[in-house]
Amino acid sequence: MKAFITTIIILCSLNLGFSDDWPKWRGEDSSGISSETNIRTSWPKSGLKTVWKISLGSGYSGISVAKDRVFTIYGDSNYENAVALNAKTGKVIWKKRLGYVFKNMFGDGPRSTPTVDGDRVYVISSNGDLQCLSTKNGRKYWGVNVLRKFAGENISWGMSGSPFIWKNLLFYNVGGKKGSIVALDKKNGRTRWVSGNFPAGYSTPITATVGGIFHVIMFTGNHVVGFTPDKGKILWKYKWVTDYNVNAATPIFHDNHVFISSGYRSGAALIKLSANKKQISAREMWTTNRMKNHFSSSILHKDNIYGFHQKRLKCMDFYTSQQKWIQGGFEKGSLLGVDGHMIILGEKGGLAIAELSPESYTQKGYMPLFRGTKCWTVPTLANGHLYVRNETEMVCLDIKK
Repeated sequence: MKAFITTIIILCSLNLGFSDDWPKWRGEDSSGISSETNIRTSWPKSGLKTVWKISLGSGYSGISVAKDRVFTIYGDSNYENAVALNAKTGKVIWKKRLGYVFKNMFGDGPRSTPTVDGDRVYVISSNGDLQCLSTKNGRKYWGVNVLRKFAGENISWGMSGSPFIWKNLLFYNVGGKKGSIVALDKKNGRTRWVSGNFPAGYSTPITATVGGIFHVIMFTGNHVVGFTPDKGKILWKYKWVTDYNVNAATPIFHDNHVFISSGYRSGAALIKLSANKKQISAREMWTTNRMKNHFSSSILHKDNIYGFHQKRLKCMDFYTSQQKWIQGGFEKGSLLGVDGHMIILGEKGGLAIAELSPESYTQKGYMPLFRGTKCWTVPTLANGHLYVRNETEMVCLDIKK
């Protein structure tokens, strides 16, 4: 028996380095950092090996991976469609029509990322068509257009935040007259509560605990707010006004501090949260115009922020906003973290890996992956594979050692 148990432990440990799913926007913990370790951090000149490559429709929807399936959303000439792919082959397992395709001069199609929760996946189109589907076969359990239901108007560049699940609730920033921040029952789509009076932003919520108070943080069109998940009570708020209400990047919570950043004429801010009994107060620590996350979210590693200041990749101190270094060459890029490194996708299709170090930008691999269309979707890393898409294709790359 001891020999059997030892064998199982060894077999499991051999797979620990590349056995993580990526079930929702910015991964399991919403940090944008993978916990995988057994990856290739120095790339050959030929780049990473392609496992499969498929044609895909329009849009900037992110990629979620759970078990043996890959989920994303794409647009065709008429509709936006949720799709499940075989993670090993890229073949379509099922697809489900959500609603009419969103069309815009900066790119057609969906913007949000599917959220996998158990055997269900939650998806929302750029026009507000929210559906709960079976991960197995795409069967529709329930659906609702949140803009019509809560008397909202679509935002300029389409609904972009991803569905956020906590226990039996689904949260979304609709910004409607009948519901600004809303909570729906994830099992049937019924309204559980509505709260606030904030215009919709483009961001996805996170959770935080301050002084024993667990709450949800949401970056709306004109405030970052914290609220109780069970009733939607606003615990704190911090005003942050951006041109066109484009607050798109996901906030970062660390050590009772919240980092936010926006593009246009805004910048970044650090907010310190303090708990007093059942209330939370928010105090501004600093603001700067040296980090403007237009749409791509930053990541935090060892008290340093790494992110795109418009068309420049930067590293800055989390607590002081001191700039450590700046790097060009990617235009409007996106990034994720893994094993002390960052994987960077430039909007013109260049893919790179570099060290997560405040000392300097040290690149350890590069490959020209796409040409001809914008790459505004952050890559996903799951189970030893890197999933990357542009507006017409998706590629799966082998990144295991």
